[in-house]
Amino acid sequence: MEKLPIELITHIQGFLCPSDRGAASLVSKLWYNASLDPLLHTNTVIRLKASTATPTSLKDLARRQSPHLVVSFADGATGASWVVREMSQHLGPHLQSLSLYGCDIMEDMFVDIIQHCSNIRSLDLSCCNSLFMSGIFLKDPSSREVAGKALKKLREVKLNSLRFLSDVLFNRFVECAPNLEDISLSGCNLAFETDPCNKENLESVSFVTFTNLKKFLEERACSLTGLDLSRTFITSAALQDICAIPKLGLKRLVLDSCTNLSDKGLAAVASSEMSVESLSFMQCNGVTAVAIAAIADNMTALRDLKFSGVRILPDNVVANLFSRLTDLSSLAVPCIDLKSKGIVQGLSSVNHSSLTYLDLGGSSVDDKAISALATVAPHLNNLDLRSCQLISDYSLIVISQSFMELRYLNLAWCTSITDFGILGLEKYDPQLAPEEKLHYSGRFTRSHSQMGFFTAPKFDERIQLVNEEDLMKAVKARKFKGLMELEQLESLDLSNCLHITDLSLERGMAFPHLRSLQLSFCRNLTDGGFRALAQSCPDVEVLSVAHCHLLTNDGLQSLTSSLRRLTSLNLTGCTKLGNQSLEVIASNCPRLESINLSLCGAVSVSAIKVLQGNLPALKKVEFGHTGSHLAPLSQPDFF
Repeated sequence: MEKLPIELITHIQGFLCPSDRGAASLVSKLWYNASLDPLLHTNTVIRLKASTATPTSLKDLARRQSPHLVVSFADGATGASWVVREMSQHLGPHLQSLSLYGCDIMEDMFVDIIQHCSNIRSLDLSCCNSLFMSGIFLKDPSSREVAGKALKKLREVKLNSLRFLSDVLFNRFVECAPNLEDISLSGCNLAFETDPCNKENLESVSFVTFTNLKKFLEERACSLTGLDLSRTFITSAALQDICAIPKLGLKRLVLDSCTNLSDKGLAAVASSEMSVESLSFMQCNGVTAVAIAAIADNMTALRDLKFSGVRILPDNVVANLFSRLTDLSSLAVPCIDLKSKGIVQGLSSVNHSSLTYLDLGGSSVDDKAISALATVAPHLNNLDLRSCQLISDYSLIVISQSFMELRYLNLAWCTSITDFGILGLEKYDPQLAPEEKLHYSGRFTRSHSQMGFFTAPKFDERIQLVNEEDLMKAVKARKFKGLMELEQLESLDLSNCLHITDLSLERGMAFPHLRSLQLSFCRNLTDGGFRALAQSCPDVEVLSVAHCHLLTNDGLQSLTSSLRRLTSLNLTGCTKLGNQSLEVIASNCPRLESINLSLCGAVSVSAIKVLQGNLPALKKVEFGHTGSHLAPLSQPDFF
């Protein structure tokens, strides 16, 4: 391998995922040098902690020429200032995206950074309150000149949650960025009421006024394409004024958590000439179905729509929404009043072939809606059905049959899902189907002790008893693999799917590309199931088995010995784990970056400190109510 040309090694590494590429770079110095090739880092994001960076690490990072950098823990300390200056010299010329989110920097340090970033396209200064606190930011002409040269190519800026941002400071900054196209002011102190004392409309030195913001929008109307005013007190009247600005060509508008917004404001957006393609108004409780109807009627060119907090969604409005907005690629409607009838009506005669992201979390949709979606949206790669209590095994089988491109699937708190849905047995084995067509929830059980059914069926609901022998015959004879048909799956969330047992892990969990798996509150899982899981999904990097109280040290040994890629592990509430478990983790998980040991009463604080010392990559440890660290919470007897 050492005789291979470095160009060929670089080409080979191009087929690997980032975690595998990092492991391959440790093979030898030649493979490490090959991993630094800039062609491998066009989408790599460097996350630099200013307090721990060294000159050697900065030089190695510079060789990668990564265009994206996120800096944290940068402040006015001497060491941090030196690191930031070195960082800007080595990494700045190649940067296109820079985030200083939450950094406690001053103006001189900011100028030192950006003077080397002449190609920057995106800048995030959110929560950098110390930069604007003095009120003299970019007041000096020389600093303004340096910033003007560096930010000439800037297209996107985030100024979120800045307490001290004012008209004066805002105007100075945007003056240095003449080609700005997208601006975010989420959580800023914007004043939308007119000050009666300010009759001459002078620039405020205390906060950003709507008058000043509107003036900026009028000046940049032809070039500005994105605006984020989330978590501000914008009113419908103010939004109507924005929509009335001549030649304003906004393509993206975000209004999340704007509590003063009503139907009038969104109706103005829908009827305006802005041709908005991406619209989000999550948690706007003043918005009703009237606004949704206006959007469906007038914004047929929408590509991305997200809204929640709408309390009443009539079926005819939902049907109109799904039937008219056929160009959507992303749709998020986590509203409890969203029902299947409207979705089925709306999808009856249209095709949503461009839809790739769908979030129906917390809604009242059932199996009929999933069946309707399966026929018109075959290219879904992200489906979120968390807390959809009416979803049953039938929906899971339809998903496994229809959405072959699915990469992210969230079924958390879908409490009706059982082993049969994951294994794909409900539809394909006649002997496991109920004989009479009564009210039926799709629930099955082999034994009450394993499946977790402790309450009697309600009304005429039937729980079908299936003996072990018939069940295994059906599993072995099946041709349809159930959930395993989704071979592209990368993330799966089955949290609080209480009826899942070891059988699902043993016979229904083999995903070659799975990276994230959530099994929290799946209380019927035992060491045997986890042992099978570790063998069938060895590439998992993020794993949560919180409150799986049957997991013991032996099961954890099986998990960690096979899942060598683990970077995040959640063991909250696994009460049978002790200090010996931490020794197992230390020896088997060298890449671990985050671990949660809260409510693990048998784990001591001293053992946790030893674990931190043995794992250099470990950055985050949570251990509330463990050992002598506060009192451990007791486990109820019925669990």
